[in-house]
Amino acid sequence: MLSRAYEWSGNAFPSPYTIAMERRNVRPIFIGDDKTDEDAFRALCGPGVSIYVGQPDELDRDTAAEFTLDSPAEVERFLDTLAR
Repeated sequence: MLSRAYEWSGNAFPSPYTIAMERRNVRPIFIGDDKTDEDAFRALCGPGVSIYVGQPDELDRDTAAEFTLDSPAEVERFLDTLAR
């Protein structure tokens, strides 16, 4: 079972950069599937990992994500592997 690795207060989750700088042993991972996720992909450049879910050729633009997974089923397998 996954547990929350970072506690926060208020309505907004801190930026991945803030998390990485406050806790040097944390490497944030952001997984997203559309253009609204591009800001987070860019913010993670360096301190974290960004993963776009879907076929890159489905996009009408380049993605800032470092990696891609083809489907939600692949995300599930990826997270299951990380949790082991």
